[in-house]
Amino acid sequence: MKEAELKNRVYIKPTVQPLLKEVDALVFDVDGVLLDVHRSFWDAILLTTKRYLALNSLTSPFVPRKKHIKFLKMAGGFNNDWDVTSALILMSLAYSFGYPLDLKELAEEIYKRGGGLEQLEAILEEKIPGDFPQIRSLLDRSTVERLFKEIYAGKETPLVYDFQPEFVSPNWEGLYKKEVVLLRPENIPPFINKIGLFTGRTAGETTLALRMTGFSSFIPQQFIITADDGLNKPDRKRLKELANRMGAKRAIYVGDALDDLRSVPPDDPSLLSCVVNQENQSFFKEQGADIIVPITITLMDLLKEERI
Repeated sequence: MKEAELKNRVYIKPTVQPLLKEVDALVFDVDGVLLDVHRSFWDAILLTTKRYLALNSLTSPFVPRKKHIKFLKMAGGFNNDWDVTSALILMSLAYSFGYPLDLKELAEEIYKRGGGLEQLEAILEEKIPGDFPQIRSLLDRSTVERLFKEIYAGKETPLVYDFQPEFVSPNWEGLYKKEVVLLRPENIPPFINKIGLFTGRTAGETTLALRMTGFSSFIPQQFIITADDGLNKPDRKRLKELANRMGAKRAIYVGDALDDLRSVPPDDPSLLSCVVNQENQSFFKEQGADIIVPITITLMDLLKEERI
């Protein structure tokens, strides 16, 4: 996409525009912001779903696609990719029991109810009360999580997750190697002197991301919050605490999903929200995003322009 086209796909709230020249800190999510994970985590979701069914000698006419992952992410409450995987397994099982439900419609209902895997389970229980207990009994979350981790990290599993792989070959490279860097330290404006991470990744996954992007020596450990710290987005309190810990006068939290946007306290001019998204700008406007950009580096360019 050309630079002019990118700028045409930028949204900034009129009340936020004057504040951009005062931004001194950036807090990043990782997936979709620092790294493109469509061929790593998103493929791991699909492959884990397929492998889980095969491991349990289960078949289903439902074929999970990346569009289904999008439906769930837009519903909110699915920041954790193990939850997304579990949801697709439940859908696959529902189909195998003879219930060809429309996941897009279900996702819209999940959104109305507040989002998350628990809401999907509640809806399925309402729609198929007779068979849902048996369907739910076929989902072993611990196996899903372990299988997912091994598919993602491959032979690096011991380093990333501190256990030996059981389900994948010792030579499996891991899908993390397919991640594409979206932002590097040299892209950060020189006047931004505080950088933090607020991510649903585990600590091991975050270390991988920092190594790949080159940010390892640029972000102090005390400015990083991960899933291993108990983070489960959205979490407004902990994001605000992180911004305060960083000593930020005016910070921007950069994410790519509804749960990221919901982590930013509304009407707090000291902590602004930026969503990286090319397809659903009107949706994120309605949800109250302060800034919407098509790619992360566009935000860096905007901040530089405000200081000229």
